[in-house]
Amino acid sequence: MKMSIRNTAFTAISLALLLSACKLEDPVPMTGEFVFEVEYENYAWVYQQNGIFINEHGEVWFYDVAGNSNGEYTGDIGNVGEMIPAATLEEKFSYGAVLLETLPAGELRDRINRIPAASIGAVSEPQSRMADAGRCQFRAYYYHEQRDEYELVLLHQSGDAFRVNNSSAARALTEWLYAMSGPVTGCIAPEFK
Repeated sequence: MKMSIRNTAFTAISLALLLSACKLEDPVPMTGEFVFEVEYENYAWVYQQNGIFINEHGEVWFYDVAGNSNGEYTGDIGNVGEMIPAATLEEKFSYGAVLLETLPAGELRDRINRIPAASIGAVSEPQSRMADAGRCQFRAYYYHEQRDEYELVLLHQSGDAFRVNNSSAARALTEWLYAMSGPVTGCIAPEFK
C-alpha cells in the first residue's frame, strides 16, 4: 500500500513538472477577420489608393482600390477611434487582392498582443508637413463582434499631415508593418519625432 501511494504521488508530481515545462500554443486572440493595414491614398494629380492588410490567419494581402474599382469605391477611413462596418473593410480589401505571404502564427500572435497597448497611446494632432504627398497610414483594428464593426487604432501617419501614436507598442508595430509594405506606393520610412 505504501508503495502505491508513493507511486501515485511520484506520478502526480512528475506529471505536474512535465506539464509546466511544456509551452502550449494559445490560439490567436482575434475574432475579426482584419488585424493590420498599411494604406497609401492620394488624390493629387492621379488617384491612388493601395496597401496591404493582414488577416486573422496571418495572410498578408496587397490591394489596389484605385486600379480596380472604376471609381465605384467611395469609402474613406482614417480617423482615430473611428468605427468601421465590417462590410466596408471587406469591400475595400477585395479590390485587386493578391496574397503576398503568410506569417508564422507565433509572429502574428505576438503582434496582435501589442494592439491593446497601442490602442491607449496618445495620438498627436495632425502637423502639416508636405503638399500633394497624400497620406500613408499604419493601422491596427479592434473587432467589436456585437456591432460587427472594427475600431481603427492609428499607429502612424505620414504624407501631407504627420501624426504619431506615442506608445512603444505602436512604434514597434509601425516598424514591423513598414518592413512588409514594399508593394505599397508612396509610403516612406516612418519618423517618430
